[in-house]
Amino acid sequence: MSPSKEIALRKSTMMEIKVLHEALETLQGDEYEKLKKIIHEIMEGKMDQKAIFKVVEEYETRLELLRKHFVT
Repeated sequence: MSPSKEIALRKSTMMEIKVLHEALETLQGDEYEKLKKIIHEIMEGKMDQKAIFKVVEEYETRLELLRKHFVT
């Protein structure tokens, strides 16, 4: 992979991890620990981009549902 593509991939991953950190603020107990472990695995490069996207999508959906619940 070219250096510029690698840098772009890392920036993209960091932006996705930001969403997961936002989700951490709303979670407790086992869910909190589970997500913390996932973030750690991402940071260590143990997850491919497709898996990261799936996890981020799941937690984005959960965050959106929580936001709607608190607004109504």
